[in-house]
Amino acid sequence: MTALDSDPALVAALASRARERDLRVRTSVGDARSFELGRTVALAIAPMQVVQLLGGEPGRAALLRHVRAHLEPGGVFAAALADPFEDIPSEELLPPMPDVREAEGWVFSSTPIAMRTEPSGTAIDRLRQAVSPDGRLMESMATIVLDRLLPEQLEAEAGGAFRALSRRSVPETDGYVGSTVVVLEAV
Repeated sequence: MTALDSDPALVAALASRARERDLRVRTSVGDARSFELGRTVALAIAPMQVVQLLGGEPGRAALLRHVRAHLEPGGVFAAALADPFEDIPSEELLPPMPDVREAEGWVFSSTPIAMRTEPSGTAIDRLRQAVSPDGRLMESMATIVLDRLLPEQLEAEAGGAFRALSRRSVPETDGYVGSTVVVLEAV
């Protein structure tokens, strides 16, 4: 398994956890739109709406080119897509619960405080907090925008390099929105 992320700190944390658990995980720092692993794989997975964070169709086209270049013939690319507003009446729309983690006496949380529709997609404002072991609080605000992207649109953008297979779904839970998983086979 190879894990790719653009954040060196996240890649280092994953590598460390994998070593602690004696798991064979290669890690690579890189952008999904321009990565180079130097080998091919049978399966590539873009979880948690990664393909909706690439700045629209040009970013997705670059991702699809690089994924295809790394897939063996007949290899599969699976990409999770979500619409946080899907099937929710506006009067019932609430942000999801915060993500909280404790590590070595530090407490980290990322709380979505607002979600809104923008022309290109869905904006999610998050309050990120870190509490040190001695009680100091550090806070910052972050906004991510998920591109508005339908499964059939991603399948069409994959064009002649991929063949669309049956979609899968990840059910919604109390803490997470559900996802449609677009499954593409390299041709």
